[in-house]
Amino acid sequence: MSKDVKRLFAEFQPKHYILELSPDRDKKTFTGTVIIAGQKVHRPNHRLLFHQNGLKIVSAVVTKHD
Repeated sequence: MSKDVKRLFAEFQPKHYILELSPDRDKKTFTGTVIIAGQKVHRPNHRLLFHQNGLKIVSAVVTKHD
């Protein structure tokens, strides 16, 4: 039985990315910050779904600009 997986592009159109990643080669890990600017599309909804298999997200902030 397969899951119905929603994709980000179906609900949000990214326009600009800022990525700051700091790899730790000894531990084979990385930390960083990602900023994604874009526009919500289609039906009104207060949810954006991001897939993060294997990543630990410490915090997230969403800023709405009309």
